[in-house]
Order: sequence, then structure tokens, then C-alpha cells
Amino acid sequence: MSLADGFFQRHAVSRIDNYLTGDTENYEADRYLASLLVREAPWLPDMVKINRRHGSQAVTVLSRDLGIRQYLDLGCGLPTSWNKRLQRSDPASTYEAAVAAGTRADTRVVYVDNDPMVHAHARMMLDVCSSTTAVLADIGQIGELLNDPAVQALAHRPTAVLLHEVLPWVSDQLAEKAMTALRDWLPDGSAISVTHATTDRAPDAMRALVDHYANAGTHLPAPHPGPDPRTTRAVGQPPARDRPDLAVAGRKQSLPPSRREPRRLRGHRYTAAKQPPELGPPPGREDRSPPGTVFGSGGGGA
Repeated sequence: MSLADGFFQRHAVSRIDNYLTGDTENYEADRYLASLLVREAPWLPDMVKINRRHGSQAVTVLSRDLGIRQYLDLGCGLPTSWNKRLQRSDPASTYEAAVAAGTRADTRVVYVDNDPMVHAHARMMLDVCSSTTAVLADIGQIGELLNDPAVQALAHRPTAVLLHEVLPWVSDQLAEKAMTALRDWLPDGSAISVTHATTDRAPDAMRALVDHYANAGTHLPAPHPGPDPRTTRAVGQPPARDRPDLAVAGRKQSLPPSRREPRRLRGHRYTAAKQPPELGPPPGREDRSPPGTVFGSGGGGA
């Protein structure tokens, strides 16, 4: 696979995140832009680490409580560092987290990213066995992504789609199109896990980050306050508090905001689980979500 001329002279979001978490797969252009971002938002490295940690926590809950065995990790990013003591990545990769939750025999994970460097690393470090596959694809071309043979192989069993800090980099139109396509493509018993930045806690800093990315040639749509409306229009409105009737929300302690997190770091993370339409909403609650969609694990912390 060949890289475009000047590839390493231009920043990449995945490598900036890599630098902010203390890893080494990054270059001068990434470190320079990261320094500008951290000057405006000193809490940004913590936010990136929290988001990565939440990914493995979400997989643990989805595997253990909903029994999901298949994962479509969209915008997987560069692999995290290997921890010799733990004998795994830290935080755990999607496959490692699912296996640790007890789904070793039939776990399948498809890692997807549109960055050729990420794809190369994913093939080398994440595509570790016959149960894992790395795909070079773009959520902005959701039809092509879902038609990839590796992704199609997931289509007949419950699957969790992970969209952790991906939607902020996609235009409103493409994000809503992708979310609607994923909702329609997923079989019953599936789930979509979403995290995204918001302007609730630090609106001035978030606007400054958007400006820095724009000056560097990367369009970052302005974050929304509260739950991302592009997601809620496609899969419904998450509740203000966890739904005790949904298994993934039944273990609220499994997805906690860290007690060490400054309150201003909090964004939004939530999961929509797709169940057969005939089950309807739980007794005593009117549900305005699309038929067959149930929300849990709503709230802040990512």
C-alpha cells in the first residue's frame, strides 16, 4: 500500500490522539498541532485517554450483559501500547476486551479506519487471528463500507457497532446517513455504542479547537451541546438517566465516569440496542425511539 506524497508532513487525527496518550507513532506535524490544542484545552490528553478506556469498558458490558459476540469497530484508530505486565494492550483492544469477557470461542471483530497508516498497523497488531479482520474504509461512504465482504460476514448475527469519537469528524448529512444505514443494517439484538465531544462544559475551548483544526486544513464540524442530534434523529433520544430495564444499563457501575475526571471533561456516551419491534417499550414508558430501538448507558463521562 502506497502513501500519498507528504503523508507524514501533514497531521492526522489518529496520530495526534496517539501522541496525547503518550505513545510514539506520531510525527512533527502531529506534535505541533497537538501542542496548540493542549494550550487551549489542557484537559485534552485526559479526555482522549478516557475515551479509549471507555471503549474497552463498553465492549466488556456488551459482551457480558447482552451476550454480543461480533463487533464492528469504526474509526478504530492506532492500536494502544502493549503492557508487558498485563500481556495485552492497555487499554484492551476490542478483541481482547471481548475475549476477557468470556466470548473467546466465537468472537469476531472487524476493525475499520480510513487512514492507511492506521490500517497498516491494524493489520499488523489487531488482525491477530482468523476471528479478526482489518478493513480500509470510510464511514462517509457507508454503502461501500457495509458491502465489504468482511463486514457482510457480520450481517446475520447480533453485532455491536463502536463509534467512539468518530461522528465529530463527519458532516451532519453524512453522519445522519451513516447512523440510519447502520440502524437499518443491524439485525435484532445488536447495539450501537457512541461517544462524542460536546460544548456543554467548555464551549470556548471547544470553539478554539475547531479553529485550530480549520487553520491546519482539517474541517471539524462544531460540536453540539448535549446528545448529538445526528445520532438521536437516526436512533432515537437517549434518556437522562440509565434505563434499568436494559441489560447494558442494568450494571450502571460498569461504565462509570472516573472519580478522577474533572467535571468539565464530561462529554456524552450512550448505547442503543436494537430489539424486535414487537417487544415495544417497557411498561409505563412512552418511547419515541424508532421501532425496535432501546437506549441504555446514557449520560456523560467521555
